[in-house]
Amino acid sequence: MGSICDFLKEEIRDFVSQKDESLRWFSRQADVDYTTIYRLSSGEQKRLSFLNAYRILKVISPAGYLGVLGDFYPDEVREIAGTSPASIDKRAAIAEAVLKDLLTFKVYTYAS
Repeated sequence: MGSICDFLKEEIRDFVSQKDESLRWFSRQADVDYTTIYRLSSGEQKRLSFLNAYRILKVISPAGYLGVLGDFYPDEVREIAGTSPASIDKRAAIAEAVLKDLLTFKVYTYAS
């Protein structure tokens, strides 16, 4: 099995083609930076965070995204097993907010 980036390269291309839309449209749907989406579709992206993979796969495969994530991120999926999608989204939003800048991250880690 290849990497998540190799897998998503084809999936994104197929999805965008089927919808007759652009990569910019897809990046807005997935709430992932356009540059990341472009680099994935062109094969330039070599690594992808769990959060971005989660967002992309939720758009591409809303019913089967956890299965695909489990193939590439088994530890992370095991950690969220049995959690509702709304709860996962909430946790992802918190993680994103905490990781935006160093000061917020330090305050969060100190408080927890």
